[in-house]
Formats: sequence, structure tokens, C-alpha cells
Amino acid sequence: MNCHCHRRQERGFALIIVMIVIFSLAILAGGFAFSMKVESRLAANNNSEGEMQWLGRSGVELARFVLSESFNRPKPASLNQIWAGGPGDLTETNGP
Repeated sequence: MNCHCHRRQERGFALIIVMIVIFSLAILAGGFAFSMKVESRLAANNNSEGEMQWLGRSGVELARFVLSESFNRPKPASLNQIWAGGPGDLTETNGP
């Protein structure tokens, strides 16, 4: 009876060792999958770096254009103009 009990403990110990090994391999596989996900994102970002640089430059040029055009337009309407009951500018009249 003593031999039978000792064998059960050995089987239980082997089962625990196998479970620890499987758990360790699962953790390693998860880490590898996460690492590959990060690497693929970095590669995608690297591929679109040139495109992003040109998009940034075009945004700067658009901002320069909008700012240069704002000086050529008349001032926006405000509450100090005659139509809104304000005093108006010196060049502003009610007549045609």
C-alpha cells in the first residue's frame, strides 16, 4: 500500500511540472505575439513617414495661404457697425 501511494504522488508531481511548463510556454508565446504586433505597427509607421512629412508641409502651406488671404478681405461685421446700431467706421455711410 505504501508503494501505491508513493506512485500517485509522483504522478501528481509530474502533472504539476507539465502544467508549469505549458503555462510558461503560453506566456512566452503571448509575449512573442505582442512583440510581433508592435514590430508590425512600427514598420507601418516607418513606411508612411514620408507621406506624413509631405502632409505636414502641405498643412503649413495651407495655413500660410489662409493667413495671407485674410489681409485681403474686408473686416468682418461686428456690433460697432451702423447696421447693428453702432457708431460705424469713418468710411461707412447709410446712403447708397
